[in-house]
Amino acid sequence: MRVILTKTGGVMHASTAKATPIGDTTNLFMGLVRYLRKHHHLMVFGQVRGDPGVPVVQPNIAGLSEWDTVPKIRERYEEAAIKAREFAPDVCVDIAGQQCTCSWIGNPRNTGVQQRGIKYVAPSLFMMQACEVPRISLVHDPRAYPINHEMQYWDWCRPRAVLTLHETGTATFRSLKKTITAHRTYSSGGPWWSYGLEPVTGLKCQPALAIAHGHFKDGRLNRRDCRRAPWERLLVNYDGPELQIAGKDWDEFDLPDAATWLGVIKPGECVERLRSAWCGPIMPIADRFTTSKLRQYVMNDCLPLPYGRGEFLTWDHRGEFCPLDSDCRVTNADELRDAVFAAASDENWRRLRIEQMLESTTPNFEMLERAMNLELKGYEF
Repeated sequence: MRVILTKTGGVMHASTAKATPIGDTTNLFMGLVRYLRKHHHLMVFGQVRGDPGVPVVQPNIAGLSEWDTVPKIRERYEEAAIKAREFAPDVCVDIAGQQCTCSWIGNPRNTGVQQRGIKYVAPSLFMMQACEVPRISLVHDPRAYPINHEMQYWDWCRPRAVLTLHETGTATFRSLKKTITAHRTYSSGGPWWSYGLEPVTGLKCQPALAIAHGHFKDGRLNRRDCRRAPWERLLVNYDGPELQIAGKDWDEFDLPDAATWLGVIKPGECVERLRSAWCGPIMPIADRFTTSKLRQYVMNDCLPLPYGRGEFLTWDHRGEFCPLDSDCRVTNADELRDAVFAAASDENWRRLRIEQMLESTTPNFEMLERAMNLELKGYEF
């Protein structure tokens, strides 16, 4: 199968300086590259930093802005789309990044287009429409679902399938004339970034570490301060071994004496700190939205302690990667303390659970293959 891999809403990084094994969308890109180039004919379309080891078509966006004329912008897009058409793709796999409200240049309603949309969203959408290639969207952030407005004018930009780390069901997109339904499927795609990589061990010197943006200032994820309550259950009365926390917004939280906020640290430092820690609690980015974090921890020899056994903000609420009754799961400060003590004092206990989670999070691309073969039925063109 001939596959075009792209990203709407940002830059894809293939450089070793940026692509560190922490499981963000940077590494999702490289995990997909490693898998798709092994099993299919692959081309990458979009803004890429570094060499992914496959043919790349990069639209010429240098100097473009929202003030340029539509013919000038369209000419740039067409140059790249011609090269994509020559590849004759069968399907387009799109990593959904944060998107603008509107990226359709010259739209019938003369809606203004933001510069970010012109540079990082519209080129890929234009290519899909020009090549008339089915779009498979991968959504690894609940804030990055394809936006309705993008599909009101470009029929081929409406996804045939949406593979998400959330719920199975349908994704409804409204166009100017009708409501269109695509198949939305839980993809188990959190571990995909690690395809082709080997676990790494490190020298342990830190009892517990949480790599976690609090999102306490994010109104889209923290409506009515809902994210604070689960963290409070874990941390307010925590009196165990030292727990370090790295990420954003923790200046908004009253941490206990046993916890230290490191601030925001760079990806490379995240990896080093994970490899030096015995364990650490993890919290999902949103309710019922499983992320890649458990795989990040075990790949770097740090035992994850997922929050919850089915309540609000339970990590992996299906119990697919870590059973809901596992002794690694934590729901309050006492359980967190006991788990940290166990991980720091019993290496056999810790090692057994890491091996179990490495096995349960082995990358599985079955649902992606089904989507690319158009077996997940969406709307008809």
